[in-house]
Amino acid sequence: MALSAEHGQGVGDLLDAALEELPRVGPPEDETGPLRIAIVGRPNVGKSSLLNRFLGSERAVVSPIPGTTRDAVDSLLERAGKRYLFVDTAGIRRVRHLDENVDHVSVVQARRSLERADVALLILDAAEGLRDMDATIAGYVQEAGRPVVVVVNKWDVAGERELKQRAFEQAVRDRLKFLAWAPVVFASATTGKGLSAVLAAAERAHQSSRTRIATGPLNRLLARATALQAPKAAKGNQAVKLLFATQIGVAPPTFVLSINHPVDLHFSYKRFLENQLRKEFGFEGTPMVLKVRGRRH
Repeated sequence: MALSAEHGQGVGDLLDAALEELPRVGPPEDETGPLRIAIVGRPNVGKSSLLNRFLGSERAVVSPIPGTTRDAVDSLLERAGKRYLFVDTAGIRRVRHLDENVDHVSVVQARRSLERADVALLILDAAEGLRDMDATIAGYVQEAGRPVVVVVNKWDVAGERELKQRAFEQAVRDRLKFLAWAPVVFASATTGKGLSAVLAAAERAHQSSRTRIATGPLNRLLARATALQAPKAAKGNQAVKLLFATQIGVAPPTFVLSINHPVDLHFSYKRFLENQLRKEFGFEGTPMVLKVRGRRH
């Protein structure tokens, strides 16, 4: 095989060829289990109501009083031959407003639910619009590294309030810029509209988080990306070359980028590469991790 170690040309194809005859490792046994979904959102956005609508039964305490759902409730749903395990988290409240020990426990349970889940549903309230706490909870999801679907609940009031999907979604994008890759689904726990779309989006997000890209196609895409826009170092003005890249993990998809200097890439350039990867390979609804490994001379 013809390659150039100096410029990284052909290295990806070489790695593919080297690994081609190795036996494939089967998926862990727990991957055959139900899709674990954490329902998160600030108090009173309709998390319990959504769960009840999914299950068709009053399995969680529903009350107009914020913070009623004190404990995480795990409920199994079987639908169209598929299984979903909902982890209905307690309402996440502002820590500075907590005045009972049970509320502190609720926050801990909510964050643990994210750690246990395959996918998170971030519930927003169409009637009340976006609040600062929505962004805070979205930050919890991002910290957990979980795929996420943004669910705009109570969309049955859209008509009377003259709400438009495009405008509301743009507001979500403006406030939650760090979740630009997350799909937005409009639904109603009251009418049941949009719930099938929520589950479908959760499945796609989970599948994206488990996606592996072969080294050859990955490096060919990055070669086109660097030709389109030259790499930029985080510090200094030395010329940086992207030698080759490989995917080292999933959930979330994690990539190592090898470059010719012991520096990091500029955050804006890593964002550019992430956008190129999403455009080429999808990765809808899942975070991605790009690690940079610099070569020391």
